[in-house]
Amino acid sequence: MTEHVRLRRGARIGGGVLGLALLGGVVAAGTMLPLPAVDRTPPSSLITPEATGQQRLCPGGLIGIGAGGSATATSFLASPSATAGTSTGEGPAVSRIEVPDVASEGGPDGSPFVLAAPGAESGETLLLAGAQSQVVNAGETVGFSATACAETGSDTWLAAGSTVVGRTTILLLSNPSAVTATVDLTIFGEEGPVSAPGSAGISIVAGAQRVIPLAGLAPDIASPVVRVQSTGGQVVAALQSSVVRGLEPGGVELTGATAGPGLTQVLPGLRVSAAAGDATADPAAPPAAGGDAAAGGAGAGAAPLPESEGSDTETALRVFVPGDDDAVLTIGVRAEVGSAGTGLSFPFEATAGRVTDIPFTEDLAEGLYTVTVESSVPIVASARSSTGGGPTGIDLAWFAAPSGPVSDETLVAVPQGPDPRVHLLNLGESTTQAVLTPVAPAAPGATEIVVDVPAGAPVSAQVTAGTVYRLASADPLFGSVTFLGDGQLSAFPINPGNPSASPLRVYP
Repeated sequence: MTEHVRLRRGARIGGGVLGLALLGGVVAAGTMLPLPAVDRTPPSSLITPEATGQQRLCPGGLIGIGAGGSATATSFLASPSATAGTSTGEGPAVSRIEVPDVASEGGPDGSPFVLAAPGAESGETLLLAGAQSQVVNAGETVGFSATACAETGSDTWLAAGSTVVGRTTILLLSNPSAVTATVDLTIFGEEGPVSAPGSAGISIVAGAQRVIPLAGLAPDIASPVVRVQSTGGQVVAALQSSVVRGLEPGGVELTGATAGPGLTQVLPGLRVSAAAGDATADPAAPPAAGGDAAAGGAGAGAAPLPESEGSDTETALRVFVPGDDDAVLTIGVRAEVGSAGTGLSFPFEATAGRVTDIPFTEDLAEGLYTVTVESSVPIVASARSSTGGGPTGIDLAWFAAPSGPVSDETLVAVPQGPDPRVHLLNLGESTTQAVLTPVAPAAPGATEIVVDVPAGAPVSAQVTAGTVYRLASADPLFGSVTFLGDGQLSAFPINPGNPSASPLRVYP
């Protein structure tokens, strides 16, 4: 009986092994035979979204702290002059937003204003641009500032200013949307993240601007970088920074967003005057003569104050590393075609989580430059320059990085100011051509400008203040607008225009 069971069990096992072998042979043979191919395009539809309305917010007038003898009271110091237009030549609609934090009775009206236009007209994408400028001479706040009117966003990086003694930095948060915005601020400095009670959950009602002295959140920070994140309504953020050295005003600037973290940052149009790099010059000497505009000279400048060596009158690069790994940087400073200056290139290692200011005044002669920073990890960057001091006073500018290159075309609004220039950099492999065509409004004498932009070599062109230009190029270009005069210096980046309503393919 037992022997019979063993025989039956062995037969079953043998049959199973044989079956598996036969199945394996069938599968192997199937893989060797050609299978029928089915080539079918999935159903889809090409949809062109309807272009929605667009806005640009101009941050408004420069603000003073300490009005009426109160250490915390704020007031507008100036009313900005604005230049704005659309690609059709028609002016945008303009509306004001309220600023409950600033008293305006009896003084200039510096309320921020919103530019609005349709997203398209007659089936064509409509371009919109605006910029503002202002000159102020009010006690400790003296200088010139020009700023582009910006689109709203939910995540903005600001890299400018200081809150050490004699330096004042004010954060401007504007909400032009129809719903309340809740804003969280993250502040970084030279020692790393800053613990700032009150920096989270800041409520900004629809159609209003909040004014926040940065020293109240992060005192005694020499090199702040601020990240602004909002939920609900989207906001436009800017930093107003001013300097007083002893009893001498040291300039003022209103700086918008710089590009978010990236492996490459481009800062076009860094203007260095001869005096800004000469820390030993006689502060009583007359201003230096303006450079030859046709040759790309940097323009007028004056001797810096005696304390400028090692201070924030130096030309410097500000770098922040938001990640956990140190950044290995290659910093290139390229002189513009026709500029009298010579460039430089050097490596640098920036510490993770900290902001570093890297001065290079002594290495740069008077001229026009573009700074490029290549990094091993994503970084945020900006640059600072100064006019120097002397009889005309001292002014400073912060150079923010464009959010990206301009492709195809965009509008560039050039507000009133001294020696306005458009700076362009082509990171492609061949020369391209940029065309700047005036559209309304256009100041008398404004004409079309054609600029050849060699690969890797920055260039600039003089433009006419008070004019809106259409910038067109077949290849992507990084750009900025700068101004420089006696005791006046300012800059802002040229960012890509609003995204057009390009067709989208939709799959069910």
